[in-house]
Amino acid sequence: MNKHFPEAIFFTTDLDARLLHPKEIDWTRNLVIASSYGLKLSPRLQLEIAPFRDSYETSLYLSTMIAMNNAQPDVCADSKGQPTVGCVSDPKSIDQATIDQWLRQPRVFEVGRHGAFDFSKGPPKGADAIASAEVNPPECGSRELSKCRYIHALPSPLFPHLRNVTLWLATALLFVGALALMIVTGHGHRVVAAIHSRIAAHHSVRQNLTRAAIVLLAIALAIVVFKAPALWAGVLGFLTQNGDGVPFTFTEGISLWPTELIRLIALFASCYFIYTGWRSLTRNAKLISGKFMWQTEEEALRVEAEARYKKWTGAEKIWHALSFRFPAQSKKGSGELEGMEPAAADFWVEYIYRGRFRSRIVRVAVLTALYFMSGAVLMSILGWPVSPTRGTVSYWLDKALIMLAVFAMLLLIFFVVDATVFACQMVLRLQAPLRNSTPGGGAVWRWPTSTLSRYEQELNIHFRHLDQWIGLRFIAERTSVVAPLIYYPFIVISLMIVSRSAVFANWNMPIGLILVISGSVIIVSGCAIWLRVCAESARKKAIEDLTLETIRLNSAGGDDKQTAEQLEIMIAEIRGLRAGAFAPYSQQPFLTALLFPLGSFGGTALVEYLTMANL
Repeated sequence: MNKHFPEAIFFTTDLDARLLHPKEIDWTRNLVIASSYGLKLSPRLQLEIAPFRDSYETSLYLSTMIAMNNAQPDVCADSKGQPTVGCVSDPKSIDQATIDQWLRQPRVFEVGRHGAFDFSKGPPKGADAIASAEVNPPECGSRELSKCRYIHALPSPLFPHLRNVTLWLATALLFVGALALMIVTGHGHRVVAAIHSRIAAHHSVRQNLTRAAIVLLAIALAIVVFKAPALWAGVLGFLTQNGDGVPFTFTEGISLWPTELIRLIALFASCYFIYTGWRSLTRNAKLISGKFMWQTEEEALRVEAEARYKKWTGAEKIWHALSFRFPAQSKKGSGELEGMEPAAADFWVEYIYRGRFRSRIVRVAVLTALYFMSGAVLMSILGWPVSPTRGTVSYWLDKALIMLAVFAMLLLIFFVVDATVFACQMVLRLQAPLRNSTPGGGAVWRWPTSTLSRYEQELNIHFRHLDQWIGLRFIAERTSVVAPLIYYPFIVISLMIVSRSAVFANWNMPIGLILVISGSVIIVSGCAIWLRVCAESARKKAIEDLTLETIRLNSAGGDDKQTAEQLEIMIAEIRGLRAGAFAPYSQQPFLTALLFPLGSFGGTALVEYLTMANL
């Protein structure tokens, strides 16, 4: 019935140990049970007796103890049953009012992976149900039932109750680890540098302000560490609604909080990966500019791009920002850039404009919105995933976190898609020879004069043979950063898959959700494969063109034959190019990245099997 009605809550009465057997857990898990008794009583009453098989045996055991307790003779009566003068009677008889007080609230259980989770209210107010497993006075026992205030076993803890020392150490280690990570990755230095750049004051003043900020931060961290136990109990008490919500457990299979924690990690990971990916692309672009010696031309191209941007209408700006394709050639070439042909300048102006952050974010946002709406329509038709929430806190936090995590994941996916497709379009345009805008004009070169002159001197070959070779080197350098970006979305997709594992709660995986996840994987993988195909196409075309040029030079003889030999060496080097998108399929990042979601499916299934088998 659970599989056919995933949104339904099934309940029954009277706890039975057979419902908790591992062989039955597949259909009894998350079953809610209302019962007057559990399978055992308070430790002072249960003593060393094993848990009973059902609540009826527990009630029979308690009834027997009550009967034996009420059958005890009065210590103030003589052998004839007459009261002894001066003796104060100690009433031990258990009346119906006492029994009603013990059983005033029914016990509520939910079948978990390792037994029945007790949601019942705790002992009477004033009893310490957290610090001790026994809340009854020492006099309480089978012969002193009247001294017992609470006959049931304590309810299951709603969250792990850790010692203060453990929480202090864990919080301190968390902050130290975060600080060490910032130092190792260099983010700490960048943050301080950014703060310094925004403080318009003398160097010594900035240093004093930085020291003061560090001291205040240290004081704040010390307060947080000191208050860690109170924060732990307060936050988790709020999340669990003090018993009216979902408990915070990891292995019982009845809590959604591990899922929400993984989603929170996926949310922050998506944001961090977008930031890291953008920094990698920007840094790589600067390195390539330096390596190909066109920094001066790049600045001029940026100025040209901004000048053209200001002349465009609103519709043209949107079209240029959204379009992935590079135009074959603009209507007007930019002939004002020294050392670069007009048609080549047109290409690089488009490359720079469409690679800007604003252009990228527009494309990514539009693609994300379209895919998000498509997924919503698909799941509306095929059925929405069910969330095992209980209470208002878990309901709204689940809704908020799933929306934020999914939206951030889609932003990351289409950020990587945008970078990959943009690189593919760049590769395709680098394959096509540019032509002069004048009728009958010959081929022109895509690279600045300074770049061509440098490689002409370095390789000792005329620059007219270098256009495609430089293009392939540029593709290899650029795609060496673009190709590894595919790891990022697959890591986050894997986290989102693991978050819906049945190990944590009774999560389902409807066909609509499977199709949405599969679509994301197919889109990212398809873009990565397309990039590899485009790169190989560029390599093939370059080899073909250079081979034809080699044949022509060999037939000419003379000094051209030496150039032909150089071209043969260049062809061999192009064939052996293994950097970036030119790496063989066995070394492509997307093949390794595919193991993350596949492993998450198989891994969660294995863990679920092991936990069901109590291994």
